Amino acid sequence: MTKILNRLIVKFAGRRHFGMAAQIQHAVRTNGRSYRATNPQFLSCEEAGPLLKAAFIPVQRVGMRVLGVRQFLRLQAVI
Repeated sequence: MTKILNRLIVKFAGRRHFGMAAQIQHAVRTNGRSYRATNPQFLSCEEAGPLLKAAFIPVQRVGMRVLGVRQFLRLQAVI
């Protein structure tokens, strides 16, 4: 089931009506040195609660619970 769901999620990630998932692309510098493009922070369900309520409609939040999502990754883009 995971293999099938992952393929579907990757296909729809980042689209207008599928805000539950996103694809993150990382570009490596041509000289081979790595750099930090985001500031990752893992959040529990309790910590992410206010952010989830602001970002997702109730149906999407229920879907996360049904799928067993228990941890969230918060990224802050560096531009």
